Amino acid sequence: MNETKNNMWAWITAILGVMCLLGGLTIFHDLMVENELRRTNVTLTEHTMALEQDKAVLSRRIIDAESNLAAAERRIAELEGMVSDLTGPLPEPDPTAYDELGWDFDYVVRVVGAEARGEPMDGILAVAQCIADTAEATGMTPEQVVRVPGQYTDPVGRNVTDGMESVNEACLRVFVAGERPFDEPIRWFYAYKNGYSSWHEGQVYCFTIGGHRYFKAG
Repeated sequence: MNETKNNMWAWITAILGVMCLLGGLTIFHDLMVENELRRTNVTLTEHTMALEQDKAVLSRRIIDAESNLAAAERRIAELEGMVSDLTGPLPEPDPTAYDELGWDFDYVVRVVGAEARGEPMDGILAVAQCIADTAEATGMTPEQVVRVPGQYTDPVGRNVTDGMESVNEACLRVFVAGERPFDEPIRWFYAYKNGYSSWHEGQVYCFTIGGHRYFKAG
């Protein structure tokens, strides 16, 4: 009888031990899961904070970029206004502005534009000086020189503005201020890229500027 009771208590003790062990394992497992979740939450929080910081940095950069873009657009508008002022239609000439010259300055400017617009400044000056030197050599006015049939290209229209700022400057320097940038008395020139001119090449060669070769009398 006593042996049976002892066996029963042994089983009860064993069962209780197993139950305690299982309970302990469950608690340990729960603690492990809780710790892992806590670590995961900490990592997620750190990532979230890092993302928020990156978001703030990107937002500041976007604001800076928008500010720079607005400033660039304002500058572009200013430059467009300046270009418009420079390249807009030429004002109608004041008919009395160059009365003291005794000839149509505006007409000569537009002829020089037809011949040399787009050339370097030295090339434009050379064309203007060629007209001025020819006028002095022949006793004609610059206007009469450029109106000789077959000698010069027809003048550009007043609606042509591209490159005319340099042409106006060159003509003022040569015809109004009396400047002679070149020592040679230039009489003729031709656009050699359009073909060879034996007549011009028979004169005394001076120099080449841009697309023109220049000559003087022998």
